[in-house]
Amino acid sequence: MRLIFKYQLLLLLSFISHIAVCQSDDLDSLKRDLILSHNDTNKIFLLNKIARQHFFIGEYDSSILYAKKIKLVSEFLLSQNTKPGIVNNTCQKGLGMYHNVLGLNQYSIGDYDNALKNYNSFLEISQKINDKKGEASAYGNIGNMYYEQGRYPETLELYLKTLKIREEINDKRGIANSLLSLGNIHGMLSNTWESLKYYKKALILFQEFEDKYSIAGTYSNIAGVYSAQGYKYLALKMYEEYLALMIEFNDQQSIAVTHGNIGYIYNDQRRFSEALMKFQEALKIQLEINDIPGTASSYLSMGETYLRMKDYKKSEVYLLKGFELAKQLNELELLRQSYAGLYTLYNKTKDFKKSLTYFKTYVIYRDSITNKENTEKATRLEMNFEFEKKQATSYLLQLKKEAVAQTEKKQQQVFIWCVCAVLLIVIGFFIFIYRSFLQKQKANLELTRQKHIIEEKQKEILDSIYYAKRIQTALITSEHYINKSLNRLNR
Repeated sequence: MRLIFKYQLLLLLSFISHIAVCQSDDLDSLKRDLILSHNDTNKIFLLNKIARQHFFIGEYDSSILYAKKIKLVSEFLLSQNTKPGIVNNTCQKGLGMYHNVLGLNQYSIGDYDNALKNYNSFLEISQKINDKKGEASAYGNIGNMYYEQGRYPETLELYLKTLKIREEINDKRGIANSLLSLGNIHGMLSNTWESLKYYKKALILFQEFEDKYSIAGTYSNIAGVYSAQGYKYLALKMYEEYLALMIEFNDQQSIAVTHGNIGYIYNDQRRFSEALMKFQEALKIQLEINDIPGTASSYLSMGETYLRMKDYKKSEVYLLKGFELAKQLNELELLRQSYAGLYTLYNKTKDFKKSLTYFKTYVIYRDSITNKENTEKATRLEMNFEFEKKQATSYLLQLKKEAVAQTEKKQQQVFIWCVCAVLLIVIGFFIFIYRSFLQKQKANLELTRQKHIIEEKQKEILDSIYYAKRIQTALITSEHYINKSLNRLNR
């Protein structure tokens, strides 16, 4: 499990969010672009790509050289101070890239103290410029250092902190990487089912991105869990498919790691000659790229294989070589593996004094990794993280409910005011109609009164006329009488 975890540390917890980007860049093309580039912020990112590309193919000296160029360009642009603001932030980020790439290279060659210093510098710069992605990566890298020291609860705490930041900024790729890291640490604590749970969650995200490289890496980790659970054949098939892909990508360190993982399975299947060949292939690459932790692990694996083959002389040679490197690195898991191999070897060769000495130390290292206190503390951290996450979710849900309630309340108030306004308009309209009705009624009454007065006046006038006519009629001789009188005279 140790080799798998080592691969994931290098693969996942670096400043660039996605390794496949680096792998897909053609190094020669990047260097041609660099020749044509100017001393501006774009050059910083270009140098970072080149430095990381050299790192992933195991060319650590070249990677460190380009990392130093990142620092030079960033400091030069900062000294000009002609474009404050965004440019200065980018230059500060460039200095963070320098420390991160330097730390990655130092970590790979086993220079843990200096790697930790550079990761801390990376963290400080990221916090200074509020670069959340950088801050999360720095916490993860520091967690790796704690892992090497066997401080597994602290490692888990930092990985959970990394996951929390990435969830806050919705960095899905970063979340996937954090899930893999959490799977790794649970694997080291022998919580294989918990480890598998995290790997499968990460796999779903990588499949969503259609990220072929990271999907393959996750399958490699799942294969490690299957191997630990006894599903050797299935794990072997997954490793072989993954190895072909790593050869395609020319990822030397991952190629070496996978040879080692296949060698472990061959050992369990008692295919010792084939196991040795795989460990030797891994060792050859690790020596070429100066991967000291990987070299130590391969020496120890070869020593254990010779031990199982009962070739005790060769076993002692390789176990002691691995032990010397493990002491130089002061890496807990390598030391545990060394003491376990040596006490078994000397017990087989009946050198019981040495065997007892190594056994006592082995027990100390073994218990420091999987002791009850560590497991319980890790469980508490996990539970606290989940509790805080649920609390945060509950708080957000409560805020959402309050916001919805507030919105509904405002909508109700607006509705009430609208209804009131409509009612006022209706009431005003009815008042207007009523007043118009009253005015019309009053006008009609006035008209009726005036009409009555006029009719009375007209009647009075007519009565006067009729009266005058009667008088006139009485005074004037009628036409009939006149005609009669005239007729009488004519006779």
